[in-house]
Amino acid sequence: MKKHFSFILVACMAALVMTSCNKKNEPTPPEPDLKPVAAGIQFTATFAQQTLDQCDISFDYYDENGNKKNEVVNTPEWTKTVETKALPSTLGFHWNIAVKADLDTTKYDKFLLDYNFSYFSVAINAAGAAVSDKHGTLGFSNKIEMAMSKRQATVDILLEHNPINFLHKYDAEGKFTEEEWK
Repeated sequence: MKKHFSFILVACMAALVMTSCNKKNEPTPPEPDLKPVAAGIQFTATFAQQTLDQCDISFDYYDENGNKKNEVVNTPEWTKTVETKALPSTLGFHWNIAVKADLDTTKYDKFLLDYNFSYFSVAINAAGAAVSDKHGTLGFSNKIEMAMSKRQATVDILLEHNPINFLHKYDAEGKFTEEEWK
């Protein structure tokens, strides 16, 4: 009986030693990489089909290398995501809209501007993960319906108060500032 008790005691002590060794050798999780090295932006625009039929719409924006680009919108939903290659970075969008030169005004009862916009930007780490708060807007929309005879004046007023005319800038440390597109 003494032999069995001694054997059980030794086995229990060995199990305790093994358990405590395992806890000491567990690797500590790596610290999250919070160092911003680039920035990214996502912009989404949606338009009523009638608005696309009546207007020429495009967006100026900065690409991943900081070059100014222009893209024409031909579909009811347009999304553009840009991730820069380094900091400092400039990201932004500028809306261009004009009444179609060849618009058949007899085809429609009304002129319609119906759109929704949403955008945000973030600083990102080397792994491509966001390491800052989102900067931008959750979304906004507008629906303007008016007589065909007032179409050009309405577009001119809209351009004067351009709802999409912004730059998001990130400095070398990933700090954010916002400006207007110039």
